[in-house]
Amino acid sequence: MNMDGYIVGGVIALIVLGIVAYYVVRFMKGRLRLDLGGKTLFRSNDRIEGDVTLEIKQATRGLLKISLVGFHEVPSGGASSGVSWEEFFREDEVPEEEKDFQPGFVKSYGIGLAVPTLSQVRVSQKADLGLGEIPLPRALEPILKMARAAASKRDRNRIRWKVEVRLDADGVDLFTSQRIRLDLTD
Repeated sequence: MNMDGYIVGGVIALIVLGIVAYYVVRFMKGRLRLDLGGKTLFRSNDRIEGDVTLEIKQATRGLLKISLVGFHEVPSGGASSGVSWEEFFREDEVPEEEKDFQPGFVKSYGIGLAVPTLSQVRVSQKADLGLGEIPLPRALEPILKMARAAASKRDRNRIRWKVEVRLDADGVDLFTSQRIRLDLTD
């Protein structure tokens, strides 16, 4: 084996060790558990309810944040036909302001995130059909509403939603998330 093989092997080993070290440090700091009661589908004007349990194993200072986050698919402009995901919506709830958490701290927090309506979530010009700013005769409003609903259903597979819970702490953050589906209407 030549010297290049040893270098490549060493780099791969360092990367793997770095990843393992990150998860060990995160585990030693504490744990977050998210429970939405098994429910994964929510409709506009519903509330996403559940519990978050925070367990601290090591003294840390941090801010607990629960978020409803929406991502939409963005085609990559390169030669490959891959896609990336871009955040377009975030609604935060802060049940615990920044404070010092002591080892052995365990507490459950209730979640009460509101599911937005379609008009509150503007996905893209395509989903909005570019007609949001043009004054239309009242007779065309039902047609526009149907067109927006069709665009929303067509784009549904290109939108991902999740509930994220993060203890934004000094050093390594504690983090968990769960994908959900939203059925948005006006």
